[in-house]
Amino acid sequence: MKKIISVLVLLFLCLSIFADINDDLIKAAEVGDVAKVQQFIQAGADVNAMDDDGYTALYYVDVNDHDDII
Repeated sequence: MKKIISVLVLLFLCLSIFADINDDLIKAAEVGDVAKVQQFIQAGADVNAMDDDGYTALYYVDVNDHDDII
C-alpha cells in the first residue's frame, strides 16, 4: 500500500510540474516572449494545453499579433 501511495504522489508531482510549465508557456505566448516560448517547448510544455478559459498559447499569439512566435 505504501508503494502505491508513493507512486501516486510522484505522479501528482510530475503532473503539477507540467501543468505549471504549460501555464508558463501560455503566459509567455501572450506577452510575445519568443525566447521563453522556445524554452518551455524544449522543456516539454504541451503546445495544445489550454488555460482555464479554454485557450491555447497559439490563440494568444494570434490575437496579440505575435507573428514572430508562430
